[in-house]
Amino acid sequence: MHPLFKGKNVTSYYILLWVLVAATHFFLMVFYYRFSYYLAFVDALIYYGVYGILGLGVGFLVTHKEQEESLPLLLTYHFISGLFISSLWLHISGFIARTIISDLWYLGIMETTFAGRMVEGMFMYSLLVLFYYMITFYQNYKEKITREVELKALIKEAELSALKSQINPHFLFNSLNSVSSLTITDPEKAQEMVVKLSRFLRYSLQHDKNKEVLLKTEIDNIILYLEIEKVRFGNKLVMEFDIPEDLEQYASLPNMILQPLFENAIKYGVYETTNQVVIKTTCFMRSEYLHVVVTNNYDEDAVKVKGEGIGLRNIKNRLSLMYGSSDYLKVKDENNVFNVELIIPQIKGHE
Repeated sequence: MHPLFKGKNVTSYYILLWVLVAATHFFLMVFYYRFSYYLAFVDALIYYGVYGILGLGVGFLVTHKEQEESLPLLLTYHFISGLFISSLWLHISGFIARTIISDLWYLGIMETTFAGRMVEGMFMYSLLVLFYYMITFYQNYKEKITREVELKALIKEAELSALKSQINPHFLFNSLNSVSSLTITDPEKAQEMVVKLSRFLRYSLQHDKNKEVLLKTEIDNIILYLEIEKVRFGNKLVMEFDIPEDLEQYASLPNMILQPLFENAIKYGVYETTNQVVIKTTCFMRSEYLHVVVTNNYDEDAVKVKGEGIGLRNIKNRLSLMYGSSDYLKVKDENNVFNVELIIPQIKGHE
């Protein structure tokens, strides 16, 4: 979006800026260069009115190159753009001036001052670029502060819900039942499950849900969760992971953000069928984004829950508040396969 259209005050400041520039030019022409009031007024109105309109395009140029990393390329880009805008400004303004004003003395002055006005146009372009960059920086800063405030407010308002969502009560109840049964049939396996359950609960409770952790840390916890569930479902639950080892060591993502995806796969995939369900997790990098894809097959004859689950909505809310967009979660349901793709920006990148 154009920087001027993000707020009424910014647009007012822009108009006021050109009014002041035109007024300064008017008084300079009248009291220093001894132009008539009429010629000074028309000249200021035409030239700075036209530049004010062309200046709107400079905002789009700045927005387009806002993320440019190379300073030499950025300076070259703006130098060429400045030459183009200034040249266009002089030709349009000159055409309008010659159409309105027939004073030969003025027309002669206009021709001799072309080079000086070109320099002036480049100077004004530089000021406009600086103006737009300052506005963009300020607006981005305000949006960041707003998102942080919203995130803190959401945490406070939903603190109890967040604590409950960290540990599915049905999962805990079923796990304890499984442990109870195993103490009779397989005490060693029961002890192993208690250890895994303890590690899983400790991870769920000790981490801040809005902090990022290594991909390996999060995946290890997911494996722990699936191993606990596998005790209950046996061979009906199959888990597959396709994750490069090096990716696990440097990629990061918000803590516990994957948990709802696997809870959904268990609840709507494994739990609702007697057939074997494969939950496959694939991770890869594309540009500066980590992609985590979780897929599972399901029984088409099982009762399907309509609408978007609470877990997926919570993930979208977290992504929106942490990264400014909920489009980082993509859901696809076709051919009896449920596919969820989570995209996490990697600010630091691969070092």
